[in-house]
Amino acid sequence: MTGSFLAAPHGKLPADSHRRAVVKLDDGSDVAYRDVRRFGTWLVLEDYELDEYLAARLGEEPLDARFTTGRLAQRLAGRRAPVKAALLDQRTVAGLGNIYVDEALWYAGVHPFRPAGGLDADDVAAVHRAIRRALRIGIKRQGATLSDYRTPNGGRGRMQDEFKVYGRAGEPCLRCGTLLEKTRVAGRGTSYCPGCQR
Repeated sequence: MTGSFLAAPHGKLPADSHRRAVVKLDDGSDVAYRDVRRFGTWLVLEDYELDEYLAARLGEEPLDARFTTGRLAQRLAGRRAPVKAALLDQRTVAGLGNIYVDEALWYAGVHPFRPAGGLDADDVAAVHRAIRRALRIGIKRQGATLSDYRTPNGGRGRMQDEFKVYGRAGEPCLRCGTLLEKTRVAGRGTSYCPGCQR
């Protein structure tokens, strides 16, 4: 969410009142975890506990080969919740946050309030492709720096320069020209195009 990691040689981490943990690596360097809003959780598990713990809480990694259109369809089947809420649910797909769900739904042309279980096969395939597209762009741009997010070397992400809908309410849609709108879905600010996300 707003947490970040910073890697530095041992003893070279800058002072930070929002640092929540420091991991010392085998090479002597440090990795600090910074979390202003305290959304993150750290848990120490034995190797044999990990698979069961994650399987109960997370869907597939969206860029993994196991994340298929069919698997996404299974996770959405029968869900009456809006598709945006279903995609934010980490049991559906691991690691999707508000920004990337808005962007993916825009790429797919799917309205965020559509019932997740009501998507047809073509819609699910479009959402599947769009999730991967949005995440690949985000990775290439090293995430979005909107306030305090930093890359592990302390730099700023550049994904915010690529936003198609997120944070652009009132501006014209880059695809159809309709003014983008903002609403709330599952308690989260949600930007979408009323013209091409029906």
